[in-house]
Amino acid sequence: MSRRHIHAWALLGLALLFGSCTEKLELLGPQIVAPDSLRGTIGDTLLFTSIYLGDGSDVARHSWDFNSDGIIDFVWTNFGDSDTLVVDGDTLVFDGNMQIIGHAYSSTGEYTATLQITTVGNRLFRSHTPVRITDGRPQLAATVSDSVGCGETILLSGTASDDAGLRAFWDLDGDGIPDLSADFVDSVTLEAEVAFDEPGVYPFRFSASDNDGHLEALDFAVTVGVAPEWTDGAAMSQPRADHAAAVFGGEIYVFGGRHGRGATGRVEIYDPVGDNWRDGADMPTPRWGLQAVAIGDSIFVAGGVTMADTIFPYMEIYDPVGDAWETFPADTIHAMPLPRRGFAMLEVGEKYAGGDSLLLVGGTTGGEMIESNLIYNTHTRSWSIDTNPNSPLSPGRAWLDAVTVWNDEAEIGGRMFALGGTGDGITPSGIFERYIPFNDFWTGEPPLPTPRIAPALAQHGGKLYVFGGSLGIVGATDVVEVFSLTTELWDAVTPMPLARSGAVAVTLEGRIYVIGGATEFTSPYHVEGSVELQVLVPWRCAP
Repeated sequence: MSRRHIHAWALLGLALLFGSCTEKLELLGPQIVAPDSLRGTIGDTLLFTSIYLGDGSDVARHSWDFNSDGIIDFVWTNFGDSDTLVVDGDTLVFDGNMQIIGHAYSSTGEYTATLQITTVGNRLFRSHTPVRITDGRPQLAATVSDSVGCGETILLSGTASDDAGLRAFWDLDGDGIPDLSADFVDSVTLEAEVAFDEPGVYPFRFSASDNDGHLEALDFAVTVGVAPEWTDGAAMSQPRADHAAAVFGGEIYVFGGRHGRGATGRVEIYDPVGDNWRDGADMPTPRWGLQAVAIGDSIFVAGGVTMADTIFPYMEIYDPVGDAWETFPADTIHAMPLPRRGFAMLEVGEKYAGGDSLLLVGGTTGGEMIESNLIYNTHTRSWSIDTNPNSPLSPGRAWLDAVTVWNDEAEIGGRMFALGGTGDGITPSGIFERYIPFNDFWTGEPPLPTPRIAPALAQHGGKLYVFGGSLGIVGATDVVEVFSLTTELWDAVTPMPLARSGAVAVTLEGRIYVIGGATEFTSPYHVEGSVELQVLVPWRCAP
């Protein structure tokens, strides 16, 4: 017997204790007892049970009008013997004293079911049972703060109602796991207070389930702090894409890149205070698909593709103070063991690989994707291959980006993150991985929501910002997505003013600078570089 039927029997017990809404048209003689009320959902079979408090042989007919519209919906006539009838899988027993009848309503509403019993002596008894029919799903209402400041209290209040209620939930951190819950039968109100110190958009879900297997949910998003905003910076004089950039002395240094079918060796330096560019000494070897990292008083510029369409296997070191380059002879110590382009290069840390080092991950030889990492020791000016079998990216891919996040000065190597790129040269990747140099091991993170080739990555305030990239072998996107290292959730923010692929993003003095990039290209060999500099004021607690 279904739960609804059990519910009906429970109501019958109440009726026997307290009586029902019964109308006795004869002043003397037996009476009848029926349920005081019934509740159900559309399509459920409700059991209407009545008991005649008298001699069953005196009963001539039981009649039910389930809608109180004057139309008799069911009639049972007493022929002297007990009858059985199967309704919706339930066996219902009828005799003169007891009657059980099943009925399902097809629409919501408030009804009155009327039972009429006629005796052989033509005496008439009536009983009225109120019936409430709902749509069978929990009804939800909730209020949530729209926006608050960092550390301010977010007030949440949710009410769930359902005649077949079971449990209501609040998910307070967007992980799909209830943080606050309560059982209920008719209705319940759940209230909560939370606060977040980190700015961002925080998701909340209020939901309720019932005993009929229904689940309803309301989703909310609360803005904490001030959302990111874009501004424009001064344009470069040299259009470029697939270039490199590094921050030194409060300025941004941009190296190489490509435009049209050629590579450039031009160096431009941006002063954010004056919002202007100036030229630096040209690179000894013009190239694109390279990387640059500043350590100490030097900027290390590695790899890439030359004007002759060959991969440059050496490191060139730029002195930003003296505006001069240092190069090395072509021997086995100074040459990359695995030359590459389209890779990512990261500063590692004091206690890794015997001193301040650079870690090169991913990239391509031009025909194959590279999985093995390279290590460059900045003290000995020499290369080595990371031979740990657990350390390569999985799988190997090119045209990705990566960033180092330092928790504090004492942490060995901080944490490193790599994402995006392509594993076949055509299909964009959403792979997102975290690397801890101390353990020399990569581990997976929640995938990038929009897979792309050649995105630009920067970090600020405990968040990783991913800008643009290509959704295929050609074209560019303006999508910007943000990953919180605290909540480990992705969120989208205002798109870039100009869609670009192969741009570079760097963080300086609380702002993220997105530089250059391909705005449009028709093949991997012809790239329309950009001179654009756009500045993102990232998530913050105060204007």
